[in-house]
Amino acid sequence: MTLFSDDGRCVDDAGLVLDLPTAMARHGTAFAQPAQSTAIVRDGTIDIVATDHAPHPARTKSGSWLTAAFGLTSLETALPVVADVFTDLRTGTVDWAAVAAVMSVRPAAVGGVADLAGRPTAPGEPATFHVVRPEHWRPHPAARFSRSANSPFHGDDFAPRVRLTALAGRPAHTLP
Repeated sequence: MTLFSDDGRCVDDAGLVLDLPTAMARHGTAFAQPAQSTAIVRDGTIDIVATDHAPHPARTKSGSWLTAAFGLTSLETALPVVADVFTDLRTGTVDWAAVAAVMSVRPAAVGGVADLAGRPTAPGEPATFHVVRPEHWRPHPAARFSRSANSPFHGDDFAPRVRLTALAGRPAHTLP
């Protein structure tokens, strides 16, 4: 698979090397161009968005694409990237139900854990949720929570930012 920037330039950064499943590799062109990727998530062709969050030390991510360790850091940017996919360009409104469907509801169903995860926010349900604020932020390698700094999103602008993650009613992550 070839990774392209938003303006169509080929990205030559071994720090961004991924190990794609075979099915994705067969259809790699659909995943390579940002506009195509966005369209196939919006139209439901891809109905799960997940990250394996595979950070690695810089020494294992440097060098060539052939020798670099697979994976990148993505926990801090996964939700903002998916929220961007489901943002109405005319109004700026995010379809949070669609974000929850591809990042939580559908993955939980496929993984056979729908009784524990991907649950609605409702009385009697486990209080597992994110507090997201519409604040401008820009990921930077020096200001990260991961042990790794390899991300294709450094320097990109995002509007939604996860401020708190609660798991079963307890804060699991908060931004200062």
